[in-house]
Amino acid sequence: PEQRFAVQVTLDSKGVLIRAQEKAEDIRTAIDKVMDALTSRIERYKGKLYDKGRGVSLARQGITEDVEGSEPSKRVVKVKHFLVKPMSVDEAINQMELIGHDFFLFTDAETGRPNLLYLRKDGDYGLIEPELE
Repeated sequence: PEQRFAVQVTLDSKGVLIRAQEKAEDIRTAIDKVMDALTSRIERYKGKLYDKGRGVSLARQGITEDVEGSEPSKRVVKVKHFLVKPMSVDEAINQMELIGHDFFLFTDAETGRPNLLYLRKDGDYGLIEPELE
């Protein structure tokens, strides 16, 4: 069956971004699926806050997009700009899970340097810490 309808929702609550995207054969099913995904992410986030016993300050990402024409050659067709707030690796993992991406660029709160967090195929996380020459 062809999944003709895609629903994407991004919630921004005091700088915490929660994102979900689902596809289905009909619009009602796609909406139901995206609502289930959002509910699951919100509950997981609330549970993590409860476990830590305190609020987590997550990056506020004001995203702007520039989309260029679609030629078949491979080139940059989308550029995103966002504000980066220093955070710990745990906070970056939480933010990455909330927006539903498999990677997340952030500034390490301890070092002040950029880091790239990514989801590995085995389900664990990897962290790239660039070193300047």
